[in-house]
Amino acid sequence: MFFILSQQLIDKIVAVVNNKPITLSEVNLMKAFQENISFEEALQKTIILNLKYEDSLKYISPSVSKEEKEKFLKQLNLKESPLNLELVSKFIIIKKYVEIIIDPTVYVTEEEIQRYIEKNNLKIDENTKEYEDLKKLIFLKKENENLFQWEEKLKKEAKIKILS
Repeated sequence: MFFILSQQLIDKIVAVVNNKPITLSEVNLMKAFQENISFEEALQKTIILNLKYEDSLKYISPSVSKEEKEKFLKQLNLKESPLNLELVSKFIIIKKYVEIIIDPTVYVTEEEIQRYIEKNNLKIDENTKEYEDLKKLIFLKKENENLFQWEEKLKKEAKIKILS
């Protein structure tokens, strides 16, 4: 029995978020996924990812098809592994949450577009690709503001303990 147990790899718990562990492997995967970030930044991103995932599950079904996972893995240029599949599943659930819950609350008015055009001295006519691109840019900016507010709310409400 001892021999069998000694062969198992034990993953170090580096943080606990809302009574759920975050392992060293998860943080290292995030670090590999987002090159040139420190361990601390990867840990923070992993914490945020887990908070968003946990919150998303209140509204979104946890089921993700094999095809969705494979497509996402391919987009991210990741190999199929249990940890990668778990990470990709979390990204997909969060993406669905954003599309279903957050994005419908983001509106871009014609006045906002005109203010942006005037403020930046742009010459863009309506009904052009540039106008639509600008509308998308403003939408993404507002979406990012909402995502930031969501993250801040989740962090404020969460019970986070970082272990040494």
